[in-house]
Amino acid sequence: MKRKIQKIGNSQGITLPLSLLRELGLDLYNEVEVHAENGRVILEPIPPVKPVALEGLWKGARITEGDIARVRSEFFRPYRK
Repeated sequence: MKRKIQKIGNSQGITLPLSLLRELGLDLYNEVEVHAENGRVILEPIPPVKPVALEGLWKGARITEGDIARVRSEFFRPYRK
């Protein structure tokens, strides 16, 4: 299939037909790795990151008010004059 490089906003690029995207298992907003290899452009799908449930992550942890104050102090240190 032939594609023509065209202006897309302030950039240049090509569009890919929906049939090709479906064949690759790609959808709108999926990420791909793009690189050149032996004079060819290679697009490799990046698998989506699966969300991890945070429920129970801190179960049984003993966090004190002092711990929270220390973390706040360290976090905001670069923003203090």
